[in-house]
Amino acid sequence: MANQAKPRPLLLEKKPVEFVKPLKHTPCGNLSLSTLDNEPINEPMYAYIYVYEPNEKNQNDPVSLLRKALSDLLLYYYPVSGKLVRRKSDGKFQLVCIGEGVPFAVATADHDLCSLNYVENFADEVAMQLVHELDVNFQSDNGCHPLSLQVTKFSCGGFTIGIAVTHVLCDGYGVATIFNALTELARGKSELSVVPVWQRERLVGKLDGEPAKVPGADYEGLMATSPYMPSDLRNTGLFESMDFGWNKPVNIWPLTPQKYERNFGIIMRPPKLDPSMEDLRNTGLFESMDFGWNKPVNIWPLTPQKYERNFGIIMRPPKLDPSME
Repeated sequence: MANQAKPRPLLLEKKPVEFVKPLKHTPCGNLSLSTLDNEPINEPMYAYIYVYEPNEKNQNDPVSLLRKALSDLLLYYYPVSGKLVRRKSDGKFQLVCIGEGVPFAVATADHDLCSLNYVENFADEVAMQLVHELDVNFQSDNGCHPLSLQVTKFSCGGFTIGIAVTHVLCDGYGVATIFNALTELARGKSELSVVPVWQRERLVGKLDGEPAKVPGADYEGLMATSPYMPSDLRNTGLFESMDFGWNKPVNIWPLTPQKYERNFGIIMRPPKLDPSMEDLRNTGLFESMDFGWNKPVNIWPLTPQKYERNFGIIMRPPKLDPSME
């Protein structure tokens, strides 16, 4: 990361890691993953740190609150409490769900957040102390946990939440959905705004090299359509903030299937991104990450493989499909 601060002493006292399990019994078994999930590019672990400054109006213990909220969350998202294991038969990933739980670490620091500039521009090797280190070995018979949390409390009363997650499990939008749900439960909601729907039968189809055929679709059945998706994307409002220092795009047009391969090659070129793209406060993904304190003053992604970057387009559901509001 550009303009990183020099590593500064950060002494932590960590308690033994515990495993937070679903509040009630959840289904057990082995869950297969999709072909896309099994792509090697998805294997790295990604880390995110949420920084919360002290809030004198809220004296609740963040550790207890998050532990309970996580247990409640796992009733809805029980697969994240499983372990990722490769099948011996074909080497494909599967989630082994036996109710083991999510690793949950608690630490205390001898600093206040203000003296650390709220973890702004921290060097990765220092900031990674705020994230529970997972033993990532997909070849092991024991597998590995796809998700972990660490709460670090600071002397000033502020705290950080460190999250480690593998892209095999979910992408950036999926991470945001899960942890926005976690915040809702931590704030005392009894029901989630967005309840996950498991339709696992969609994952077991075989690839035959032929384009998907959708009844009633355009282009002779090659392209899926929706009554809520206009052909001219300028009318959707999806891309109104797609300004990279130039003017906003004057034209945005969906690609026909014949153009995918050529444009995919362009997209996969090594990215040259402005450092500000690494600051998740600019994305709007995690804008509701409020556990009853103030909203986080800093959200920073950490990637040991610095050449990797996530870039996504966040669609606004209400403008596409009213049922998703």
